Amino acid sequence: MYIKRTKGRTLLCLLFHIYLTDAFYLPGLAPVTFCTEKSMKSEDCEAYIPVFVNSLDSVKSALSYEYSSFNFCTKPEDETPVETFGQTIFGDGAHIQKSSYEIDFGKDENCKNLCQKIYSNNDLVSRKKLDFLKRGILMNFEHNWIIDNMPVTWCYEVEGDQKYCSPSFPIGCYVTAEGKAKDACVINAEFSQKDTYYIFNYVEITIAYHSGEKEEWGSSLGNSAGRLISAKLEPRSIKHNAGKTGEATCSGAPVLGVAGTNNDITFNYTYSIRFRENNNVRWSSRWDYILDSMPHTNILWFSIMNSLLVVCFLSGGLGVIICKDLKRYSQIDSTDSDQRELSGKFVPGSYRLVQGDVFRPPRMAMFLSVLLGNGVQIFFMALITLVFASLGFLSPANRGALKTCPIILYVCLSGPAGYFSSRIYKMMGGEKWKSNAILTATVCQGIVFAIYFLLNLVQWSLGATTEFRMLATLLISWFGACVPLTFVGAYFGFRKAPIKQPVTTSKIPRDIPNHPWKRFFTKPIPSIILGGFLPFSCIFILQFFILNSIWNHQVYYTFGFLLIVFIILVIMCLQNTIILCYLHLRAEDYHWWWRSFLTSGFTAAYLFIYCIYYFVSRLEIIGGVSTLLYFGYTFIVVFVFFLLTGSIGFFACFWFVRKIYRINPETVEENKESINEDKEIMDGLAPVNYCAEESDTCKTNIPVFVNRLDSVETVLPYEYTSFDFCANAVDETPVENLGQVVFGQRIHKSPYQISFAKDEKCKNLCQKKYSGQETKNKLDFLKKNIMKNYQHHWIIDNMPVTWCYEVEGDQKYCSPGFPIGCYVTAEGKAKDACVINAEFSQKDTYYIFNHVEITIAYHSGEKEEWGSSLGATSAGRLISAKLEPRSIKHNAGKTGEAACSGAPVLGVAGTNNDITFNYTYSVTFKDDPNIKWSSRWDYILDSMPHTNIQWFSIMNSLVIVLFLSGMVAMIMLRTLHKDIARYNQMDNSDDAQEEFGWKLVHGDVFRPPRKGMVLSVFLGNGVQIFFMALITLVFACLGFLSPANRGSLMTCALVLYVCLGTPAGYISSRIYKMMGGEKWKSNVILTSILCPGIVFAVFFILNLVLWIKGSSGAIPFGTLVALLALWFGVSVPLTFVGAYFGFKKRKRPIEHPVRTNQIPRQIPDQTFYTKPIPGIVMGGVLPFGCIFIQLFFILNSIWSHQIYYMFGFLFLVFIILIVTCSQATILLCYFHLCAEDYHWWWRSFLTSGFTAVYLFIYCIYYFVSRLEISGGVSTLLYFGYTFIMVFVFFLLTGSIGFFACFWFVTKIYSVVKVD
Repeated sequence: MYIKRTKGRTLLCLLFHIYLTDAFYLPGLAPVTFCTEKSMKSEDCEAYIPVFVNSLDSVKSALSYEYSSFNFCTKPEDETPVETFGQTIFGDGAHIQKSSYEIDFGKDENCKNLCQKIYSNNDLVSRKKLDFLKRGILMNFEHNWIIDNMPVTWCYEVEGDQKYCSPSFPIGCYVTAEGKAKDACVINAEFSQKDTYYIFNYVEITIAYHSGEKEEWGSSLGNSAGRLISAKLEPRSIKHNAGKTGEATCSGAPVLGVAGTNNDITFNYTYSIRFRENNNVRWSSRWDYILDSMPHTNILWFSIMNSLLVVCFLSGGLGVIICKDLKRYSQIDSTDSDQRELSGKFVPGSYRLVQGDVFRPPRMAMFLSVLLGNGVQIFFMALITLVFASLGFLSPANRGALKTCPIILYVCLSGPAGYFSSRIYKMMGGEKWKSNAILTATVCQGIVFAIYFLLNLVQWSLGATTEFRMLATLLISWFGACVPLTFVGAYFGFRKAPIKQPVTTSKIPRDIPNHPWKRFFTKPIPSIILGGFLPFSCIFILQFFILNSIWNHQVYYTFGFLLIVFIILVIMCLQNTIILCYLHLRAEDYHWWWRSFLTSGFTAAYLFIYCIYYFVSRLEIIGGVSTLLYFGYTFIVVFVFFLLTGSIGFFACFWFVRKIYRINPETVEENKESINEDKEIMDGLAPVNYCAEESDTCKTNIPVFVNRLDSVETVLPYEYTSFDFCANAVDETPVENLGQVVFGQRIHKSPYQISFAKDEKCKNLCQKKYSGQETKNKLDFLKKNIMKNYQHHWIIDNMPVTWCYEVEGDQKYCSPGFPIGCYVTAEGKAKDACVINAEFSQKDTYYIFNHVEITIAYHSGEKEEWGSSLGATSAGRLISAKLEPRSIKHNAGKTGEAACSGAPVLGVAGTNNDITFNYTYSVTFKDDPNIKWSSRWDYILDSMPHTNIQWFSIMNSLVIVLFLSGMVAMIMLRTLHKDIARYNQMDNSDDAQEEFGWKLVHGDVFRPPRKGMVLSVFLGNGVQIFFMALITLVFACLGFLSPANRGSLMTCALVLYVCLGTPAGYISSRIYKMMGGEKWKSNVILTSILCPGIVFAVFFILNLVLWIKGSSGAIPFGTLVALLALWFGVSVPLTFVGAYFGFKKRKRPIEHPVRTNQIPRQIPDQTFYTKPIPGIVMGGVLPFGCIFIQLFFILNSIWSHQIYYMFGFLFLVFIILIVTCSQATILLCYFHLCAEDYHWWWRSFLTSGFTAVYLFIYCIYYFVSRLEISGGVSTLLYFGYTFIMVFVFFLLTGSIGFFACFWFVTKIYSVVKVD
């Protein structure tokens, strides 16, 4: 069965573009130097020139065939280069095969025989092969050959004297039964016999090359060498002269014709080669002769000018009509009489009548938000792809790059799709965010995939097209990466407050008046049809060339024009939709949501009509299958274009509507408040206004949330509900982010009821009675944790409720937690909080803090803009919540303040299990106008006097950096400079024998190390961790990861780690390939699984321990599954993508400046400090010296539950750590090379990585000297989590040291002359 391959392509398959400068040498596109076998002196040049054959296609069919489908000459073993994802999916250029043509550089060939083909009428198989070849000739199928990553071209004259160079040439031509020459038969009068197929079985290939004369790269080559700049051929049909060989076989031979009914024929495939030197064309300009043969530039400039004129016309109309009308509107009063006068009239200012309905949610809001999310995804995908293409990063020589790039971008941009879709849906009042996320991730993609799959089924019925594994890869990318990222974006979008509209929506919808048909542009259908016309007029000229490149197989390279037209299209859709939207609002029609999307989206309908016209008038496609394929792929393109243009129009109209109603005088005050809020705080952390009487602008009830309870004496945290405290009948739990769940934070709504400005005195919350065995366990659990000093963590208005008390001197420390009680030992020693009150004195007694006095301070808004809009006498924003915990044995029979006044403390004897007591609370409000809402965290942070010692830490680190920098500078500028100068002056062999120092090991310094696979895996993961830490710290320094946004720091780090799988795979594969590794699949599997697997295994074991102990720190099973899904569904596929690009065959391994000797050099005996272990141990001292002070505060925040907020200091220390690791490793590496020890690969990694060992030692010291942790479980948990932290730090610092040393070694050996 013949193998067919479709050439159904999208408009994104615009392959050919080049930057004609030396900067074209992108990775994987480096020039190849060829030379004759006699002149080969090194591996810098190649003698054999391979010829690759691509799929065959035709302008008369939408089907394409592999080269091996025809009975051409093929190699016994099919050598297929690595194909990109885009090539395989789109079926264009897929399955490139190595041909049997043999070309040696500089060696001409004359009529060299390739193979012989015999067709017999008696042989059914050969008859079918010949019939298939005839059918291919009749359909004008063409070869696509590649030499040195350049298309082999067939140049012929077209209209006038113009010459067109086609990247393909026909397999033959046909003369009809009426004697009409078709296709290529018109070029030769010998093709004249009726009903005859002429087979092009002979090609004359002319290869031009640049010899390197007057070029730097040519100075190192000898004669008979160069770089190829073109490969052209002339196809011919020859009936070879029998009994002759060489040139005589082809000389004077007649054409080879096969009659339509004849199936008995024998002929040969032959070829000739001609080499010619051409030093006038540089290698970087070798595509010019192809591109210059396409005279498109003038008409493209005409297209741009035409589009700009339309844009200028629309811009003028937009400015004159709308700005003028808005100016008039501001002069109109808002009285009822004015509104009645404007009603039903199409006049300026009438749009104000629908301000109560303009933001009324539309029908099918979820479906609209889904389309908008996908439209945003496509917009950014198209924009980034076009920018990359215009900058030359998607080179035509890198086949499939332009197709692979959009697919990867589309998958990676699923997060924004989910985010925008959920934000729009929530703004429209939607609540089913999970359904919204599922539809966003599946509906549009499902439509495209279903059509794509059906088209593949059609081709499967005829043969085979896209392989099943490629369809499986698409599905894995869709459900494994696209869907999870969409859910992540939807989660973050839906958890934020909905977008606030500038006007309030009325309860009763307004009737829309009827307008006469002379204002047809205000009717829905005519306006939608009109809306797409002008945007399409800007693109239709360029559309012609795009369709030509897809269906007529022409080279498309003008991506600069395409980017300009794309920008013009965006502007046109914006302006056109805004004008029509404004006209509808003037007509009092407020149904703009769907109409704005469909108005600009209707551009896709014009695109479809144009594609029909192009099919009828320009294409020669025949056959039902080809027609079905054409319109199937066209529908996919049109649907994608519909989502793109529709989304552009919607967001333009959305911005415009919000803008014009924001300037409404009736909403100015409300907007001022909104603007001030935006300036004051970050999105998602907006201030809440409270007042004594609830209204639309403020709240009365102040909820109190309770977080997990923890202790400095144990690592096990517990949920609030694990204790027998007062709880709500129905547990209300806010939505928690991934970071909160991983850190074990469990937030619940408490039963404490607080109303703004309403003081409470000893208000009863609940009563607890303990008697009998069932309650004994609860009381024992409470006692045990009082002894361990467990502490509450409460939250009011997204602020921690603090307990402020005096510490050393007069300094006051405000803790974000307060104890559940305290204990006095059997010896009478007061522990923990019992020291604050002399009444806590009874031996072996547990004192329960069952009463809290809460003091809430607020800013009333006096002299603030936001305060003027509240209007209430008792209103404001909360700026602090402080409490004092007390132990009270309430006075029996009394209520209110009398129940607590003068009451003794509540003590429970160690052996007593029968007790009854109440939980109570008091609330006091006070106005404090001196503190602004945006500064309300200051009193907590100011109570932590760390600033001075932090500056001392920075200065200490800088001294170390300066010391190291001086050492490195001395070596680089003095010693190393002298070494290089001395080595480069050694011209004779006697001097060479006297070499010493690091030059002696130049033949071994780049010898691959042992365990290169493991090292490359560690380096890939180290790079992933490095960028994760760097980006997270930058975000934290900029204030995006606020302490008020709990769990955001860990969430950010986890998401970044998952999304940075691609750099990990790329770096790991590049290093591994440089070391000579070939098992790239094993490399990428280890990169994506080994290090994360170690961390996950330790984490899972620790989680099992927490599960057994019933701690809230145990991660739920669902979250573990989510983490595994992120790992295997997103991180692993992205790692494979990075590894593929790093290891693919076209991308050469990193080249070293010196060659490696075959026999390893013996390493002499080393002094103490140049031996491996002492050098590694010394290497980590200085980097650790830069961080140990900062490390103390980080460990305090983790294990002593203090707030860490000094990310600016941490970022500086991180930069200093990078510099110190780099410099220390370079210093020790230089000393080792001078000692003729060239084993620097692993040593450079371990030298700076040993900093992690010092970190572990410091953590042991911190555990022994600073912590009060007791118990085997807590100790296990402490060292388990410490091991994870140390292991991650080891990968980070080790990678920094390795790449610093790698750069240093490459640099010094690249500037020294080596024979």
